Amino acid sequence: MPFTYDPNLRGSGYRDTATGRAISNASVTAQIDVMISASSDVTLTLSEMVDSGGISAGSWNDAMRQEIKDNYIDQYLVGIGGRENMNQEHWGSVGGMIADQYRYLDKFYAQVAAGDLSLGQINARARMYMNSSREAYERAHGRAALNRGFTEQMWINSASAATCDDCKTLQGLGWISIDQAFVSPSTGAETLPGMGDTICLTNCQCFVDYKGKRDAEIPWEPEMSPADALMWAEDSAIHQMVYHGTSEDAYNRIAKEGFADETITTSSGQAGMLGRGFYFSPERAIAANYGTVMLDVQLNVSNVLEGDAFMAMANEYSFMELLATDPMNGHVEMARIIQEAGYDAVSFVGEICVFDPANIVVTEAGATND
Repeated sequence: MPFTYDPNLRGSGYRDTATGRAISNASVTAQIDVMISASSDVTLTLSEMVDSGGISAGSWNDAMRQEIKDNYIDQYLVGIGGRENMNQEHWGSVGGMIADQYRYLDKFYAQVAAGDLSLGQINARARMYMNSSREAYERAHGRAALNRGFTEQMWINSASAATCDDCKTLQGLGWISIDQAFVSPSTGAETLPGMGDTICLTNCQCFVDYKGKRDAEIPWEPEMSPADALMWAEDSAIHQMVYHGTSEDAYNRIAKEGFADETITTSSGQAGMLGRGFYFSPERAIAANYGTVMLDVQLNVSNVLEGDAFMAMANEYSFMELLATDPMNGHVEMARIIQEAGYDAVSFVGEICVFDPANIVVTEAGATND
């Protein structure tokens, strides 16, 4: 994916240059997971080689040190927005984290050299060093967010991995001041994902999201010109125009007041399979099935639950069973779970569900057969 970093964006600060869409924090941290997984594959090979005698313990130690160094630097660079945003303070910070890991590795190396550990033990501990590099991304991203003028932060649980009780509690804090440290409930230590102070240790796949910059620079209105709407939503995670089919009476009300939460019912197309919210499609033909008036809509959302992450959450919380056993309230509970996980929209199989009407602006209205 071609991308560029723009400190004026919300969330991760990255934009997909091919589509123009802002890249959400969830998408960036998913890429972090890929990077960590690739490094873990390297350490598995190293573990097998040192256990079999293919390399010496000293050579294994040298390779581990290099892998740790490379991973911490790469993760920090992603969090800070690239090498061009690094300064002496940042290099000193990532250097300090690497030095800490080297000290831990010295004890690990002594046990490997002495033959005290099995292959399974060597590999499990080596993987934890790679997982811990997530701390570098989170520290850098937090510093970048502070410099970019953000004021609030929230601990977001992973949608694709098991979540420990500590991390669930931390997410339960909701949005807190960016100046307030996250404290592990079990250890009492200040922490970030990857630091190892939560019950899940360095296996944590949570991330921290940020908001609060440039509030209401362009105030929300139910209808805006396409140009104003683009400026209002310039850093939205969904950048392209989407469509909503409705009735003429509904459009007249939307034009004056915006989309209204109280109009969502289980009998309407809005009460769909992605939770209780307002439904849109990037395809005009799909939206045309829901009314005689076609609305062109601009969305301004920051954290979208998509694809495999949505399916993982659907399986974990039995969304289909909720909808099947309690159709009147299942979609309400589903939306609550998704929003409490830090998402403000869902995009899946050609449909987009947005929960907050303040994230929706109409830019044009016409007949569905136009």
